Amino acid sequence: MIRTSLKLYHTSRLLTPLANRNLPALTPKLAVVSSANTTLYRHKSTTSPATAVIPQEKPGLFKRIAKSLFDSSRGKYISLGVLLYEKCANEPNFVEFVKVLGLPDTFNSWFLVTELHVWMVMTKCSVMENNGRHMRNSMVKMMWDDCSQKLKTLHVPRSGSVLQELDQQLKAAIFAYDEGIMSSDTVLASALWRRFYIDNSSDIKGEELEILVSYVRRQIAELHALSDEEFSKKPTFTWVPLKV
Repeated sequence: MIRTSLKLYHTSRLLTPLANRNLPALTPKLAVVSSANTTLYRHKSTTSPATAVIPQEKPGLFKRIAKSLFDSSRGKYISLGVLLYEKCANEPNFVEFVKVLGLPDTFNSWFLVTELHVWMVMTKCSVMENNGRHMRNSMVKMMWDDCSQKLKTLHVPRSGSVLQELDQQLKAAIFAYDEGIMSSDTVLASALWRRFYIDNSSDIKGEELEILVSYVRRQIAELHALSDEEFSKKPTFTWVPLKV
């Protein structure tokens, strides 16, 4: 299966600061500052504070695409979908998900975590009629573009076939998650287990599933508490904590 083979592709290169990758920089160079319990990142400076000139930060790829689309009414919602995907892909703490949920540190785990967040935002878009449809379709398109770039970065062979397999998995996951969110916690936990833990079927992962079900329920509630107008102005919502 594609999922099993993707376990070979470790996400370490995807998780390193962009300044350390052999890729076009989307963010300013970062310096790592370690403390006893955490690692922080701050801008490097090659000039003294007295003579330093703060450079204009170049917008990231997603934001540049969003800005170019924002002029038209339909384009506005397409661009919002781009920004929503950026929140789903970049803001959740992937390292925390790996540690708390006992996931392998692989591309497939990154995809599962990102897919889950994209689906949660899609549930909000689905109640916004045509405007929500534009946002949802834009999110999915950007997700496949992002996945394609990451697969190239990891030098995954036959990446086109991998994307096709992931597309089929996404469609099945959306159906299962939709059923779960409208049903009991048991049904939702079953859907999450089939996506996150089916490759390790000997271990039910009860505690991890309880954390994940609670996270999904709380985040869905937060998203749907926003008015359509508030949600469609700018994606400024925050993700709830994974653990409470």
